[in-house]
Amino acid sequence: MENKDDNEAWRPTYTAIRQWRAEHPGAPVDTEGCGMLATAPYGTPEHQFQVLVGLMLSSKTKDATTAQAMRNLHAHAAEHGATLSVSYLAAMPESELHACIAKVGFHAQKTKFLLASSKMILDSFDGLVPDTIDQLVKLPGVGPKMGHLTLQVAFGKLDGIGVDVHVHRISNRLGWVNTKNPEGTRKALETWLPKDLWAEINKVLVGYGQTLCLPLRPLCATCPVAADCPSNAAKMPASQPPKPSSSAKKRTRRAATTTSESSELSLSSSSDAEDDEDGSPVVDVEASHRPPPMKRARSGPAPAVVRRVMRRATPGRRSSPSLPPVDHVSSASSIGSD
Repeated sequence: MENKDDNEAWRPTYTAIRQWRAEHPGAPVDTEGCGMLATAPYGTPEHQFQVLVGLMLSSKTKDATTAQAMRNLHAHAAEHGATLSVSYLAAMPESELHACIAKVGFHAQKTKFLLASSKMILDSFDGLVPDTIDQLVKLPGVGPKMGHLTLQVAFGKLDGIGVDVHVHRISNRLGWVNTKNPEGTRKALETWLPKDLWAEINKVLVGYGQTLCLPLRPLCATCPVAADCPSNAAKMPASQPPKPSSSAKKRTRRAATTTSESSELSLSSSSDAEDDEDGSPVVDVEASHRPPPMKRARSGPAPAVVRRVMRRATPGRRSSPSLPPVDHVSSASSIGSD
């Protein structure tokens, strides 16, 4: 459904989602989004930098964790009588910066990105956060999504759509785009989505994805657009199950290969196969090739003949008159050595 200049089928769906979001506030993005993590006055260089830092921390991280990391940074600066700024963060010891953000995803890498970006802003941009997308994406660790959201939140500029994993996932589920990654989704949406919706669509769809259209188990039963959503599992006929995930496909191919090599494995007759999250059978392909379990070594006292041999071999111990002949002892000793 790309290139929608002459097709408004998407609009009622988006309007319904936006209305649902207005009636159900309280998503993490509504209370702890990156635009709310800056404490400096709007329009100041400190505010612009704090917005950028929050966005850099938010990648692959829940909003609550990002918010806590930002609070740690603000507290660190306050303890030294300062405000979180470009110059302050650039001068922070790496170990202390890492300790402040240690709970976010990829924290070690983000520590290096934050330090490198801060120093680059000081050296290349006179200590001011760049206000163009071309300059922003030159900063280490800053991609198009962070760049466009920084421009929107910190500068009030609208040069593109901020597309994260939620916007990417939901746009594909609804059939609005058919893309492989968020950057592809951004480019596709910008070809037909009216520009007056570019600023709001991120927050609308992110909150919707955090609370209803979840990544693994979307709540289709309570979704306001379930009737029009092509990905709604409840609408699919019984003869058309949901498409298996890539991991399920790999297991199926591996199972098929093993079946051709071993006639003992039967995928169709497995009665105790578990179900994956997407409904695909999980087959233990390696089970048929495992060697039978080894019998455990006998526990308990050694045989009487071996005990007698051991007593005879112990220095200083008197020989027992009941010992067997020498040739018998030799045979028993060889058995024990195996």
